Amino acid sequence: LTLVGHPPNIMIASTAGFDFMDFIRINGPFVLIIFLMLVGVMRWGLGRKAQVSDEQRARIMQFDETRAITDHRLLWRCIGVMAVVFIGFGIHGMVGLEPATIALAGAAMLLLLHPEDPREPLEEIEWPTLFFFIGLFIMVGGLTETGVVGAVGMAMVNATEGNLYALTVLVLVVTAVASALMDNIPFVATMTALLRVVAPALHPDPDSAANMFELLQHESILPIWWALSLGAGLGGNLALIGASPNVVAAGISKRSGHPVGFVRFTKYGLLITTPMIVLAAGYLWWVFFR
Repeated sequence: LTLVGHPPNIMIASTAGFDFMDFIRINGPFVLIIFLMLVGVMRWGLGRKAQVSDEQRARIMQFDETRAITDHRLLWRCIGVMAVVFIGFGIHGMVGLEPATIALAGAAMLLLLHPEDPREPLEEIEWPTLFFFIGLFIMVGGLTETGVVGAVGMAMVNATEGNLYALTVLVLVVTAVASALMDNIPFVATMTALLRVVAPALHPDPDSAANMFELLQHESILPIWWALSLGAGLGGNLALIGASPNVVAAGISKRSGHPVGFVRFTKYGLLITTPMIVLAAGYLWWVFFR
């Protein structure tokens, strides 16, 4: 839904120059539609399977969630800083600050409000993940410089015979399928580099563009960015390995005595996500091509 709600959205925004409100404006209505659709499926399609006994309900209601809060003062400080950060995300385009700058400023503010020994937080940083991203962008840069990314991009343009809507749907479907089978972050990183190469070919007069951002935000390529965003988000629902929350939820379910296997998850994922992808193709047509 939002710029900061999904790592691929952050990558897309930083490349194409979108701001926080762009994601609310374009993705927001579609997310609301599929949310209502999913609620209906869960209510009428899985309603009987989702029922709990009175004993289970009573045990859950006895849980005192306030006991999990060990520092109420710090909690309210965090809520205040988060509110400021979210306001900053909403107006970052007007104040000329990147979302990353606002997020880091919020983190620095919390460190000042709650000083502690930095060694423990530093030990909890996902250093392998940071180095993974460093290596990923080096690899994507190498593929771009050697012309591999450009060749793939032009092959996609030629396959759709220059039809922008066909190319938009192709990007949507390929991104969704790829995001179901692999981590969507490296795929989106490759696609953002690919679209930077393809943008001049799609622009009716690339020499008239003042800069790369103008090329990347032209109406000839704009729907493809949103197809990439929606495809990356929806594809994670197709398969168990498509998104980290799927794996976490499956682990919790298994520990609770209700294991969810790959095949079972994919069966439900296909039934729910396939109509959503079709709906996304129609939504993109309605927003950009009607």
